[in-house]
Amino acid sequence: MQNSYEVEHRLGYRVLRWVLAVALISGVTVSTVQVILDAGRVSQSLDDQAQQTMALVKDASTQAVFSIDADLAQQVVDGLFAQEAMRVARITHPDGEPLGSRDRPLKESASRRITDPIFESERYYRKELSRGTGTGNVYGYLELKYDTGPAARTWLERASITLPPASLLPSFSEWCCLWFSIYC
Repeated sequence: MQNSYEVEHRLGYRVLRWVLAVALISGVTVSTVQVILDAGRVSQSLDDQAQQTMALVKDASTQAVFSIDADLAQQVVDGLFAQEAMRVARITHPDGEPLGSRDRPLKESASRRITDPIFESERYYRKELSRGTGTGNVYGYLELKYDTGPAARTWLERASITLPPASLLPSFSEWCCLWFSIYC
């Protein structure tokens, strides 16, 4: 004879099990969406940083290429390397000959195989260097390559903090509720 008073046969137990499952699934879903949105913000932040940097050094770069001043061009390029993410900076003539140039290798990281498909390993930006707004004379180019590794590493750290609690903390509180509903 089967005992109908077993815990598994109580309606409250079955309902609580469904509620806990839904809470766990929704917690993981919301956290995943948050991580995806954060990746989009990081990507946009990388682009914004590059645009701001190019706007900041545009006049000095234009002056260097207009007056064919290799020392000034190299000073501008060296100054850009104060940024951790800068990988390549180059001021070139329209024919492609570099006036000032510097590069460093990509920063190696174990997380690159996760973050590079999301953010790419590096991002390339190029701006025409000209004087005035309507002249149409291009004196050269400012070319920048950003290593996405530092920003991607920060994003991955935030993601690793966001996702595990979403699956563990609700489940811990859910199990506490389950325990109280069964044994109290």
